[in-house]
Amino acid sequence: MLALKALRTVLGRLETSLAAISNGLVISDENGLIIWSNLGFQQLVKKSSLELLGKPLHRSLTLTLTHEQSEQLELNTWDKNCKERFIIKHEPLFALEFERHSIMDQGGKASIMQISDVSAEASINQSDEIIRYLTEEAKETLPAHIIEQIDRYNKNKKVRRWNTECKPSKNLASNRSQLLKALTEQSKLAREAHRQIYIMHCKLNNLLDIQYLHSMQAVHVLLQAMCEKANLLLGAEDHLVQISADSLAITLATIASLPEAIQLGEQMHNLFTQPLSWEGHTIVASISIGVTRTGKLEEDVAALLMQAQQAAEAMKQRSGLGLFQPNL
Repeated sequence: MLALKALRTVLGRLETSLAAISNGLVISDENGLIIWSNLGFQQLVKKSSLELLGKPLHRSLTLTLTHEQSEQLELNTWDKNCKERFIIKHEPLFALEFERHSIMDQGGKASIMQISDVSAEASINQSDEIIRYLTEEAKETLPAHIIEQIDRYNKNKKVRRWNTECKPSKNLASNRSQLLKALTEQSKLAREAHRQIYIMHCKLNNLLDIQYLHSMQAVHVLLQAMCEKANLLLGAEDHLVQISADSLAITLATIASLPEAIQLGEQMHNLFTQPLSWEGHTIVASISIGVTRTGKLEEDVAALLMQAQQAAEAMKQRSGLGLFQPNL
């Protein structure tokens, strides 16, 4: 009896956890009939769990997908593994990614599908495509100030890395390694040119509060928004990566002085702490930013990154901009 009670408790917690995930999850049997769905999927198709139970999966998505998109996913089968992206709506842009995997165990054959909102990434890809067309096809007819903005966009695109390898909780060790490698190269060039590199550590202080009040998906959305805002202020030679679940690191190769670095840090802090609207909720971030810089002699770049982190940690209670002493 105790084992059965414990099993029920675990299953209850699992059900609650899966229901809290913002991505849509749905399981269908070998005939394509729904046997389970989470709240994210129910909200997407605007139907309750009882309305969906036993219904064909492909018919449940008729309000979301076109007939051609539904056929491409082969929703009436169970053994189709696929990963597809579709633009559901253009104004405002709404894009979904569908990932399906077949399952076969003692309980029989089934298929599980996850549906994720990838609108932000699709929006950047769409912007890149528009810029590519203007650059290649219509640049000669554009005013000078528009050409200047396009050139700046193309340069800053080099640091727009969050949407590929720098997603939250993914490749964080690799991100840190790449940043340290870039910082080593930048600091060497800076010493040869008798200048310095500034390093910023941006820490999300209330990650656990946001996760508790909303979800981990809300944290991901917030970090993405922070990266997109930071990219508006960075140059082509600067580097922006996520190095932990709650932190971004930035190296600034184009900053000439401490006052300029402080001004940029304050601009970023103001942008990062602006309330963010997400799925009917308002998310407010508590952010601290630590700043340090390279010296005239060769230094341990990992130690420099730690200095910026220490400066950010020192400002954690006040949510502001901190400078690492004695470097600054």
